[in-house]
Amino acid sequence: LFATPLSPNYPLSKPSKVAKLIMSTSSSSSSSTITSILFLAAMLLCLSSPSVSAAASSNGASHTLMDTSGGLRLKIPTISTDEGLVSIITSPGAKSLLTSQENDDNVLALEEGTLICRGATLKGISAAERSALAITSVVSDAVVVDGITVGDVQAAGWKNTRHARTLTVLFRARLAFKDMTTKKQALILCIKTDEVSTSLEKTLRQEVKSLFEATAAEAKESVSFGDLFDLSVAAVQSKGQAQEILATAKTSASQIASSSSSESATILASLLHDVNERIKDSGIASIALDPPHIAQAFVAISNAHTKQSKSARAKIAGWKSRAARGLWTDGFGADAEAMRKRILSSFDSETLVAAGLPLVAPY
Repeated sequence: LFATPLSPNYPLSKPSKVAKLIMSTSSSSSSSTITSILFLAAMLLCLSSPSVSAAASSNGASHTLMDTSGGLRLKIPTISTDEGLVSIITSPGAKSLLTSQENDDNVLALEEGTLICRGATLKGISAAERSALAITSVVSDAVVVDGITVGDVQAAGWKNTRHARTLTVLFRARLAFKDMTTKKQALILCIKTDEVSTSLEKTLRQEVKSLFEATAAEAKESVSFGDLFDLSVAAVQSKGQAQEILATAKTSASQIASSSSSESATILASLLHDVNERIKDSGIASIALDPPHIAQAFVAISNAHTKQSKSARAKIAGWKSRAARGLWTDGFGADAEAMRKRILSSFDSETLVAAGLPLVAPY
């Protein structure tokens, strides 16, 4: 447009609106008017360029990073993580006040510099969803888990809820790659209620820590929950509460990121691709996720075995001591039989939680 003479006689097969406007300008128009029109034309051309569109996508609307196919997109907005990275894990099928993301086909997305990850469901969890959750767990400074209801917490089977499945994936990934970072991660659990009571928060904290201990025992890691996570519980029933939670998460993420010993700037795109490759190589996302109650049963069996073994060893040690000194053990047969029955009975009662779970045995 700018390389051609601005003449009304210049042939244009399909003149644009800008060209028509220029052509309609009389030759007697002032130079300032022509300059303004040219400036407007330049602005229109710039705004239509791919680079500007990409920048607008990274700063505003949601940008898909991973869909149900499980492949991480090659074109990811250039964003620095120096000020901390916040991730929101939504509950599929439930409206979240923390994000405008509504497309459940996006397993992992980016919205205004915040990662949006889809959580697990009771129907199961695909390899793509496990990969997205694992990536989120490793790269994030603060993770916000949304969609928890009061009924989820109060129910006796909380460890079998969709949120427990989600946390199990997060914990497994964090434990598997704990050597990548020495930073704690802020974990914010959002309950759909006007106010979180003290008893409700206490119950949820106990359940989450119990689930982590089960996951750590499964991975044979001797690390405490407090070493890796800074847990908080919040109520989210209004947009105002949601904004406060996001502000808190961003503040926590910024403080955690600033405490990092890394001096070089980290770009989100390179970080995601690097972590994604590590997760693929480790195979942690390719292994089907056992329901959380399997891990809970494993811990229950291990604790019961340790407890009853100590009880038996204490009794046997007394008998061995008498035998070593050449002394008789009165009623040895009856005492040994009574001890065997007592220990087996106690072990059975303490491991009823694992009854009928065939997947426990391979552990």
